[in-house]
Amino acid sequence: MGKIAPAGEADAELWVAKCKSVPEALPAMLRRAGYSWMMIAKILFDLARM
Repeated sequence: MGKIAPAGEADAELWVAKCKSVPEALPAMLRRAGYSWMMIAKILFDLARM
């Protein structure tokens, strides 16, 4: 995963797509729950730091 936070929704969506260790269904589930790509990227970034 990259260390730099994405600047916008389009960047965040691309960043999430590049996260190889993330189960494919997780971003889709979060999108259906109403999360923005920026929020999903933050969640994944925080999980990677754990």
